[in-house]
Amino acid sequence: MDLVGSRFSLLLTIEILTLTVYVFCILLNVICGSKFSQRDTIFSAVVFVVCCVILVATVVLACRARTTTRITQTTKAYRKLQQSNQSHYASDCAICLSPKDPTLSPIAKLGCHHDYHRDCIEECFKKTRDPRCPKCRRAHSGISSLTSQSCPTSLSAPVESSVKRELC
Repeated sequence: MDLVGSRFSLLLTIEILTLTVYVFCILLNVICGSKFSQRDTIFSAVVFVVCCVILVATVVLACRARTTTRITQTTKAYRKLQQSNQSHYASDCAICLSPKDPTLSPIAKLGCHHDYHRDCIEECFKKTRDPRCPKCRRAHSGISSLTSQSCPTSLSAPVESSVKRELC
C-alpha cells in the first residue's frame, strides 16, 4: 500500500507541477504583451481542461483503488478471524478448556446441544449440585437429556438428585 501511495503522490505532484508551469508560462506571455490569436486561446483552454480532467481522474481512481484495497484487507482479516474461531474454540471443552477428542475422553452431549467431556460435566454437576448447562444455564432433567453413547448411567444420579433438591 505504501508503494501505491508513493506512486500516487508522485503522479499527482507531476500533474500539478505541469499544470502550474503551463499556467505560469501563459501568464508570463500575457504580462510581456504577447498577442494571442483565437486559436492560441482555444488551444490553451483545451490543454488546461485536459490537464484538470487528468488530475481529477487520477484522484478518483486512486480513491477507488484505496477503498477496494481496504475492503479486501478487511474481508481477509474477517475470514481469518472466523476460521481461527471455528477451528480453535469450537473443539474445546468449556469446563476444562482442553480439546474434545472422543478417542481420549468420552463426550457427553446435553439436550441443549452443548457437549463436554463426560468427566468434566459429571464433576461440575456434583460440585455445583445444579443440573443446568454451564454455558446456557438451561435446566436438564435425567439421563434422557444426555445423549452420548459413552455416557454412563452414574451421571443420572447426580442430575436426578439435584433436580429433586431444586424442586423441593
